[in-house]
Amino acid sequence: MLFFRDGVSFKKRAISFLGKFLFFLFFLSIDYLLTHTFFLSEDTVCNYSCALGITCFISGVWIMLLFPLSIVGFFFFRAKNIQETFGWGLMFVGGISNILDRLFFGCVYDIFPFFNLFYWNIADGYIFFGVIIVLFSLFFSRKYAIMK
Repeated sequence: MLFFRDGVSFKKRAISFLGKFLFFLFFLSIDYLLTHTFFLSEDTVCNYSCALGITCFISGVWIMLLFPLSIVGFFFFRAKNIQETFGWGLMFVGGISNILDRLFFGCVYDIFPFFNLFYWNIADGYIFFGVIIVLFSLFFSRKYAIMK
């Protein structure tokens, strides 16, 4: 049987990768089905700017988007426990979904108003809750490590 340096078999690593890939496809399809099938209406805002209102059509901005997303993807596929995998996975799916919207439609459709301050979409919710899950996971793992 083929083993990696850390003692994990190839079969176990392949099953883990396949599970994470299916997680990615599941949440990406939920985002696209809900956003582009059920919630698209005349109240939808087409957001042409990137994060924090930065214009996206400057070539350096794409690097600013893809570099953090590649780091999130790295942590998603290297996460060891289920909480971190779920949190990093939600952030990765949300980022990929927003980039795919921008590539295919020219903008990101923001469909939910937040107290008339701004609009957000399902992918933004994925990113937000992913950050919360990862922060809680890191906080509690360090807390328990200190208490031992």
